[in-house]
Amino acid sequence: MTLDASLLVLVLVLVVFVLGWTLVRRQQGKVRDLRDSGVYPHEGTETDADVDRLLLHGQKIAAIKVYRAVHRVGLKEAKEAVEERQRGRGVGQ
Repeated sequence: MTLDASLLVLVLVLVVFVLGWTLVRRQQGKVRDLRDSGVYPHEGTETDADVDRLLLHGQKIAAIKVYRAVHRVGLKEAKEAVEERQRGRGVGQ
């Protein structure tokens, strides 16, 4: 590999790292804001009521994460269960 190609690979790796890090930090800030507002439960205190509250606030992905924590299930099962809750209760549509 030439020096130019090596430099290009290094720059691409750095860009991917910075973008990934930025997205993670943004998500952490969003969760922190939701926790501060009382919408997102603190870790270890999640309940089904939290799933419903998140759906009411349009936070479907967060509701799936909380459902997984409460019921200890995989992503697919949690997604299906949360979508069924949405349909059954008519929330977060």
